[in-house]
Amino acid sequence: MNVSYLFQKFLSILAISTYLVGCHPVQHDSSIKPFAIWNYSDVRLLDPIDTDNPEQDLIAFYTKIENQYFQIRMDFLIFDFPSIRDIYIPIDTNPGGLDQIKTKNNGIINVDINWDYLLIIPAAGKIEIVNSFYSTVKGLELFVLLDPKQDKIILSFNQNKLPEISNLTKLQVFLTLPDQVSVIDQTKPISNDAPSPSRVKILFAFWNSFHSSTPAETLRSWAGAHSGPMSSRHGLKYLLEAADNYKFPLFMTDLSNSETMSALDYIGVIPLIRYLEVNNVLLLDIDNKDSIINPYFIYSNDNVYIIGNNGYANNYNELQNCMSFPTPFDKVFISELLLNCKVQLVSQGLSPSNTPIFFGGDFQASMLGDPSIINELFSYIYNHPWIQVLSIYDFQPYIKNVVSIQHYPSNNYVYLIDKLQLPSDQYSSKYSQTKHDVYSDLMDTPENQISSLAVQVFKYLINPGSPELISLGANYIGQVGHIIEAAKWFENPFSITTCNIDLDYDGEYECILANDNIFMTIEPTGGYIPFIFTRDINGAHQIVGPTWEFMLGLSDPSAWDLTHGIMSDPGQILGAFVDSDINNKHNFYLFDKSIIIYNEVMTMRKSFSIIDNSILVRVQIPDSSGLTPRIPLVLDPWTLETSGWANNYINTITSEGILWEIKSAVSVQIRSMNQLYIYPFNDTKAEIAIPEDPNFDYGRGAYLPFPMALVEFHSNEGYDVDIIINP
Repeated sequence: MNVSYLFQKFLSILAISTYLVGCHPVQHDSSIKPFAIWNYSDVRLLDPIDTDNPEQDLIAFYTKIENQYFQIRMDFLIFDFPSIRDIYIPIDTNPGGLDQIKTKNNGIINVDINWDYLLIIPAAGKIEIVNSFYSTVKGLELFVLLDPKQDKIILSFNQNKLPEISNLTKLQVFLTLPDQVSVIDQTKPISNDAPSPSRVKILFAFWNSFHSSTPAETLRSWAGAHSGPMSSRHGLKYLLEAADNYKFPLFMTDLSNSETMSALDYIGVIPLIRYLEVNNVLLLDIDNKDSIINPYFIYSNDNVYIIGNNGYANNYNELQNCMSFPTPFDKVFISELLLNCKVQLVSQGLSPSNTPIFFGGDFQASMLGDPSIINELFSYIYNHPWIQVLSIYDFQPYIKNVVSIQHYPSNNYVYLIDKLQLPSDQYSSKYSQTKHDVYSDLMDTPENQISSLAVQVFKYLINPGSPELISLGANYIGQVGHIIEAAKWFENPFSITTCNIDLDYDGEYECILANDNIFMTIEPTGGYIPFIFTRDINGAHQIVGPTWEFMLGLSDPSAWDLTHGIMSDPGQILGAFVDSDINNKHNFYLFDKSIIIYNEVMTMRKSFSIIDNSILVRVQIPDSSGLTPRIPLVLDPWTLETSGWANNYINTITSEGILWEIKSAVSVQIRSMNQLYIYPFNDTKAEIAIPEDPNFDYGRGAYLPFPMALVEFHSNEGYDVDIIINP
């Protein structure tokens, strides 16, 4: 189909609607109800696509008796222009009859049945039923519905005015050009009791369904304003709403992972997710947020379709998807997309194998997140009963191997370790060795909350859920050593002041400063604090952490430089008090419970001390008016696994500084003589819960990873900061 034809059709929609409203046959007496719901058992024929013009291609034929009314329905590939075809339907009710049809222009068409009555639906003029003498049959109460939206014609008449329509009744359909004798489409003879043809089977399955590392990313994945392949409204919200409306089952292979469920909890839609699961609209398991849903292995004609839960599909032989089309930016192209789908549906229905058609795949690249497209497609499927959307129960015969779902809580350290599998070495021997060194140290680390965090971060870095992030994640794998060392300290707390340990497997020394309650690491290159952990009677707490702990690829890929190690992505916040020049390499000397680092020319000096439950940072940098120190606070990221977690994070501005806390858990107070600013992740939580508004400023906090709050201040010839940690 060419674009000019589609454009002409689109411009004619208004005229068509006007014609339908004014057309005399379009009448509907609601008390008689001649247009009842059509069921699969009413389908008599699925007809192949065999004309050049989809407007003249009949694809399905139905009959049924509703009380005293005999009803006929015809589905067309497209039905926007009623005026481009004449339709003749001979009806054989009794022995004998005619075997030819006289057309509007007195031409002759040979038919395969001996008909007694002829239903004539001209391109223009009166719709009527004539007998074999071509006399109009009176008093039939003929009702006609022309439905361009669903590409169908429905006719209903009072059969009591004809000899009884029975199971022996036969029909046939002929289409000609207006006032011509040439047949452009026809069916074989159709018995009124013909068994319904095999239904076209559809499977809706998606992966890469949700990106949820930040509030802004969560909003865009849920109800984005200019997202998806068409840069339009796009999001999981629209797919789920349509599926719920039509009760179409969706196989979501990665929606139940802990990170995604936490983000869905943040925007308040977990009740909806649970409702859809209970009603078999969503196939996933959310009773435990860390459930492992094993991949479904779909076998079809010796091709294996693996729907996995690792964020993207491996070894997946994708079927030709009718929703794939280059740059479909307007209604004309959307119409062509839907036409492609109709063609595929009919063709698959007539295929000898009749295996399920797969719709879905990578949701972020799928047009089925666009509300205008998904609603049109779902409406079409729902209103055409020769199409069946498979549920998990319907799909069982097509599944050769489904492993049972099991539950493993995230704090089951033994399980997490057991499930770690190192990928094959795709990069340099240095990265390969680092991965194996970290893995080996994880095996020897005591089981606790911090070591479980180390395992989860390591798993994310080696398998970040997107192929393009794997090489980027490799640059941060050694940094897991900071968390491993904190896990060891938590198991046996002690005071330590050292700069003689290689925490990140890079051959360079890093520093550790700790007492019985606080543990922090210091990176001399860049002069910053990557991690701060603390402990109290309630267990472990994380206080400070880098953004890569939660999210890779913060900046545009064009800005990445993989040769720069942990500085490969300039958008990452590596820790607290990072130098403006991250490449600065500092000297250090140690005091009891203090570490001082300085540059070679002594123009910069940073002092880090721990006194009881406080960390004191003193920085002297002449002419530092352009410096903006930052402190990335990440209080207890494992809290995200609890229901309603985001409501427990509270930001308070006090006379002494900034207080960031988790209710009934831990708090941290930042004090300084400098003016402090805080950008918490939940600053615009209420606005994140509604569809994205492209004109609204969601603030910097919305672009930080969950559950980060970023503290900033401007420096003038140095600064003093106190970080006070309270249980």
